[in-house]
Order: sequence, then structure tokens, then C-alpha cells
Amino acid sequence: MRRPGLLILILTVFIVFYTKDNKSVNDSISNGDSVVCGVITNKKYKKSTIEYIVKDSLISVKKYEWESVKKNRISDLNIGDRVVFFGENEDLDNMNIRGFDYGLYLKSVGINRYLRAKNFKLVGKSYILSKISIAKNYIIKTNKFLYKNLSSIVNALVVGKIENVDEEIQYIFKDSGTSHIMAISGLHIGLIANMIVLLLGKISNLKRIIAIFTIIMLYSLMIGGGSSIYRAISMMAVLYASFFIDRDFDIENVVYVLSSIFIIMNPNVIYNTSFLLSFGTVLSIRIFSKYLKLLFCFNSISISIAANILTAPIILFFYGEVSTVSIFGNIIAIPFVMIILMLDFLSIIFFYVSFTISIAISQVNVHILDTLIYVLKMIGDYGVNNIVIKKMGMGAMISYFFVVILIDIFLERYFILKNKFDIVDKKIFE
Repeated sequence: MRRPGLLILILTVFIVFYTKDNKSVNDSISNGDSVVCGVITNKKYKKSTIEYIVKDSLISVKKYEWESVKKNRISDLNIGDRVVFFGENEDLDNMNIRGFDYGLYLKSVGINRYLRAKNFKLVGKSYILSKISIAKNYIIKTNKFLYKNLSSIVNALVVGKIENVDEEIQYIFKDSGTSHIMAISGLHIGLIANMIVLLLGKISNLKRIIAIFTIIMLYSLMIGGGSSIYRAISMMAVLYASFFIDRDFDIENVVYVLSSIFIIMNPNVIYNTSFLLSFGTVLSIRIFSKYLKLLFCFNSISISIAANILTAPIILFFYGEVSTVSIFGNIIAIPFVMIILMLDFLSIIFFYVSFTISIAISQVNVHILDTLIYVLKMIGDYGVNNIVIKKMGMGAMISYFFVVILIDIFLERYFILKNKFDIVDKKIFE
């Protein structure tokens, strides 16, 4: 069989659905008083709450309701603190917010417990995570000084601190089909990895691979990790391994097998939009970019169009709206973001080495960021170019994918018969 990974994925999904449908015991943690103890790995500010991630638990704290000690507020807790939280569990199976199944969403990202904290006790610190937390706070504060009003955007792009980004800015990114850039994801891991490769040179030995993955893992800890980050790292590990052992992997098979592994580890991940979009993007690019490369001169155009073929219906199904200009938005935004990340890291490095150089770099970065926002604003045009579908049924999405699969089979057989696959692959990787 040409794609055994696809068969593995289909069987995995079938088994997962069958076992979930026949599962009589509630797999969520029941309501009632509870205690969660562990190291804080992520911290997020919401409108009225602060959320902490501890292992597979989400701890929710109302900002201004209580203090255990007057001088020891819970908001002072940071990544790396080892804490005992006391509170009440919420039933994830019955957690709906305005029709949205928030409990299922939490389970899809690996959260198995939601605790509304009533008290806490700080019992220690994780040395490594505490140092990483200090580095993260240093980056945030330095960017606030260097970039002033634009610091919220820079911090969102660099460390995933999106809660302070102005709603108008978020709307501009959403309208242009580039909102995924504002949230730390596999894209950022890929960009960071490319930056490291540019600094270290080609991946020619094991030491460089270890150096790349050490930096990537430290960066993932700084931004709080997450399933999308670890998916990107696992995919990157396979790709770099193929360079190191000088052997080409069938990327489609790898994606199918990795998807199966993640589904086995957490069956609820099949309901996660990020999971579907991340693997859908890789598959879509891998399958269709080689055909589109024959039609377009620029590789970036063919990749951007290809990425939307499998992901557009997923976005429509979950969100009911998709941007028709996302292709152009991403072609422009992704190179801009890579430059912004590089210049920001340089401005931070030089901040205490040479303040003048740091300011100069940050001012260049400000102009680049202003230009990006202006261009995306023109591309999005306040939602004029968006397709809105109030309800896209599961049947319509499945039918779309069925037709796409038939087209892929036809094109693959056609090029095999014409013996053009080798030529197309060479053009892609030139």
C-alpha cells in the first residue's frame, strides 16, 4: 500500500469514535472540593480572571475577589512557582458557555481538570522554569520600553502575550486572514528554527541539531508549551532527522502516523481546530504545492494557495467565516513577521550592551511593523473580502474533502504516467 499511514489514521479515528460512543463512565473529574499541586507552566490574563496551567489542570482565579495574605496576592504567582491550589472542580462534561462546549475544548488541548481556586500555598520553585520566567518578563518589559504603544503586538508575536493587543489590531489581522500569526503556534516554531539555522549554518552534524532543539525547547517552555507547539516540534524533529540521515521521508505518511499518535494520546484532540488546521496545512502544502508550482513562478504563492485548499472548509465549519484574501495576507505577513522577530531579538540583546544600537534597531522595527499593519488593513478592507456562511454542515465538508481526494488521486496518477514527479520535486526544492 502506497500510504499505510493513512490506513493507520483511519483505523485510529474509527477505534477512538467507537470506544467514546460505547464509554459509559464519565471520564471527567467530578464536582467538589479539590486540591491541585504542581509547578505553574503557563499564566494567562483574562478580563476578569487569571488562569494558571499546572500539569493537566487549569486553575481559574477571579482577579480581585480574595487574597490569602495581604502582601502575598495570587496575581504575583509566576511560571516556575510550585503551588498548592485549594478550590472546587467544575464538570468539564457540562461546561457550556453561550452554546460553546468549553469543557470539550479544554479536553481537546489536554486539560482534564478545571479548578476554581479559593486559596493557595506557595511551597517552592522550579529552578529552570523560574529562570525562564525571569527571561520572559525581561523580554516583555524591554519591549514595552522600546516599542511603547506597539509593544503589545511585539510581545504577542514573540512570547504569545496577546491579552493586551488592541481589538482593532486583532480585527485587522483577522480580516486579512492572518490572525494565526498573533497567537504562538507551529508557525513561530518554524520561523525561530529558520532563524537559528541562518545563524548556525546548514544542519550538517548532530551538534547543530542538538543546539537547535535545545533552543526550541527552552523557547517552548517560555511561551507555555501547548499541544500545537509540541506538534510542530515533533514534525520538525522528523524533517531534521531526514536531513541528518540523508534520507527522504514520505511526509504524508509521517503526518498520518503523527496524527494517529496524538489522537491515541488524547482522543479529544480530534475536536481541536488547531490540531486539524496544523496537520491539514502541512498535508495541503505537501499534496498540492507541487502541482501549483507548475502554474506560478513564485514558490510562496503556490504554498500559500495550497495551504488553503484543505484548511478553508475547516475554518468555515468552525467559525462560519473565511477571508478570501488570506493568500495575499500570508504571503506578505510571514516574511514581515520573521524580520520583526529577528530585529526584536537583536534589540533585546543590545539593550544592555549598546543602548544606542538597541534603540536604532527598535525604531527600524517600528517602521516595519507600522508598514505591515497598514498593508494588512488595506488587504482586509474591514471585512469586505470575507466569505460568511452562517452554517456549513458536516456533510458539505466531507463532500468537499471527498472531491479533493479524488482530484489528488487523478493528478498523482496523471503525473506518474507522464513521469513528471521527479521534475516537479526538483523545482520545488531548488
